[in-house]
Amino acid sequence: MKKIYGILCACALSLTLAGCKDATAGVSDSKKALITVGNTNITKGDVYNVLKGNSGASTALTMTTNTLYELEGIKVDDNMKKRAEKEFQESLKSSEQKEEDFIKNLKSYGIESKEDYFEQYYYPKYKQEALNEKYVNDKKKSVFNTYNPVKGRVLEASSKEKAENALKAVQNGENFESTAKKYGDTTTYSGKEEVYITESSLPQTVFSQMTNVSKNGVISKVIEDTSSGKYYVVQVTEKDTSKFEEDAINTILETSTSLDDTALTYYLEKHKFTIYDIDVYNGIKSTNESYIVQD
Repeated sequence: MKKIYGILCACALSLTLAGCKDATAGVSDSKKALITVGNTNITKGDVYNVLKGNSGASTALTMTTNTLYELEGIKVDDNMKKRAEKEFQESLKSSEQKEEDFIKNLKSYGIESKEDYFEQYYYPKYKQEALNEKYVNDKKKSVFNTYNPVKGRVLEASSKEKAENALKAVQNGENFESTAKKYGDTTTYSGKEEVYITESSLPQTVFSQMTNVSKNGVISKVIEDTSSGKYYVVQVTEKDTSKFEEDAINTILETSTSLDDTALTYYLEKHKFTIYDIDVYNGIKSTNESYIVQD
């Protein structure tokens, strides 16, 4: 099985080397038999076409992503290794498995060692996180324009009366967090100072008012979210991103659900990602259209 998978990987690697957009990639010696059953030969071409149809796009994309990590200088470091070991041991503990039994079971899936498991399961995730961080720092101005980070405190109340009483209290100088405990109805918005971005769970009507105010301070009116029937009291503590840049970056990295695709698309375009096999092209386009950067 490893030999067959290797054939597909080797061929996937050649997809960007030659040809035209509507071409179909093949293998050398495609008529060479790999398997014989009776009088029937199963050739290298037969196997390649089946594998390409089943997983050609995903395999090519995985290989491309790994190449991007290398081009951008992202490698497995000691911190990644320590993190993987920690998560692995925590997983064993929660599932009440012994390490030797787990590794033995992995071999039935073609994974020969713990390190192979880390390479397939943990390290790709860590490398993507590193690529995301590099992207945010490389394109900081653009990223901040997209995510519009703002620092502030939010209190959520179930009635307008509670919210108005809370607003009066903070306007009179009472501690925002203490006021949130007194009048608020959720621990999600506890009055703690946080960074909010476009992908935060904060209702859009609330976030819009936070980003549209001209200066820091308590917003003078209770904000109603008509979609949920909740009421909000908000204090904007800092609008100037340069004054909380590190917190803003960390919030974007931890919160954004679209950053993986955005970062990959940027670096695919930077390195002129081109697909010359129409089947792989269509396969990637059907699941990750933003990755098609050659059109």
